[in-house]
Amino acid sequence: VAGLSGKKEAAREKGMAIFGRLAAGAGLRGFYTILLDCGKKELARVLRVLLAAPTPIAFHCTAGKDRTGCVAMLVMLLCGATSEQVIETYTFSERLI
Repeated sequence: VAGLSGKKEAAREKGMAIFGRLAAGAGLRGFYTILLDCGKKELARVLRVLLAAPTPIAFHCTAGKDRTGCVAMLVMLLCGATSEQVIETYTFSERLI
């Protein structure tokens, strides 16, 4: 991650490895539940940034797709999308990756 010192990057990598092992046994639904639950503070911060930004706005991932996908899901739900629309968008985007 750009801007992190070696020590902080190592700690981040270790944390991600632990998170990965925990989530692996939970299945995909459990993985996203853990991701949303553990990242509440960060997700709220991202949503505040998005709300304050001029529109239109684009956001993307730098490694993987899970955190960005969670943000996209929350934005869609906050904008009134149904669960079915979120699932449809997720499955469509999965084919593009």
